[in-house]
Formats: sequence, C-alpha cells, structure tokens
Amino acid sequence: MKKGQNQIIDEVHRYIHFYNHKRFQKKLNNLSPVENRTKLLSALISLLST
Repeated sequence: MKKGQNQIIDEVHRYIHFYNHKRFQKKLNNLSPVENRTKLLSALISLLST
C-alpha cells in the first residue's frame, strides 16, 4: 500500500475506536457503546450466576 492509503486506513481505525469507545450517547445514559455493552454483560452474568 502507498503511504497515503496507510494514513487513510489509520484515520478510519482511529474514528472507529472513537465511535465505539469515546463517543457518549445520551440514549445510553451518557455511556459509550462499549461501556454500555460491558455494563449489560456484567448485569447478565450477575443475573445468571444467582
């Protein structure tokens, strides 16, 4: 790949990381999508282990 293509790919990866890890959603109680999934998974595990 050319240097310009690598820069574009790096920027896309950074944006995807931002979108999933840093972008807070009002509808998710101001959690990022990853934080919300982690919270839901933790609650589900707690529920199943009782």
